[in-house]
Amino acid sequence: MNNNSVTRTENVPQFLYILEKYAGLIWIFLGFVFCLLLSDYKLATISFAILGYVATKKIGEGRNRKDAALSVREDAHAFIEQLKSERKLPTIPSALLLDEGERVIFEESTTLKETRAIRHSIGVGMGTSIMKGVRVGTYKSRSESKQEWRLIDTGKLVLTNKRIIFNGEKENRAILVSQIISIEAYRDGIELSIKSKTKGTIFSVSNPYIWNIAIRIIHSVKDPFNLEGMELNIEIE
Repeated sequence: MNNNSVTRTENVPQFLYILEKYAGLIWIFLGFVFCLLLSDYKLATISFAILGYVATKKIGEGRNRKDAALSVREDAHAFIEQLKSERKLPTIPSALLLDEGERVIFEESTTLKETRAIRHSIGVGMGTSIMKGVRVGTYKSRSESKQEWRLIDTGKLVLTNKRIIFNGEKENRAILVSQIISIEAYRDGIELSIKSKTKGTIFSVSNPYIWNIAIRIIHSVKDPFNLEGMELNIEIE
């Protein structure tokens, strides 16, 4: 399994990120300035009030996201300390019919996403006016195929010491942990790359850090329920 970092940082220019995140605020501010330039103080006051409301809402949303991210990291650190203390992965009861020697470690609600080839048409038109109201020309189009993430199903995600089991509303899947070649954690899910499977797979989970750590341990040790004598140098980046 590749040693991918626990979190992923997209290579997006900072100014583009700011424009995308605060586009609404920027437009309201520009409207406010425009109204002042026109000496329309009534509209300017309304724009300023809307600007204050939206800004307050954005700040609150940002604080909530920050608090949620901090809580997830704190839970992950607590999980690491539990591992170091108990020297084994936890187990929980489950109604699943398991193989001999198989035990459930985590179970929670999830969504399944996979990449799908989506075709987009791009057209270019060229024309000439031959008289008023009459235009002749040509139109050419071509289609491009791009891989995009699509929601496939919702259901339960189960991690055992042998498999990752998806029990969905439309379909069921079982992935051997030994068949996973890489795992990457996102803010609210994990992406798995699986042998002999070209499509990426993302499962939403409550704490991607913890799932990442547990899957890596299962993949790398013979018995994840007996970690005695092993160095558990686990860090969250």
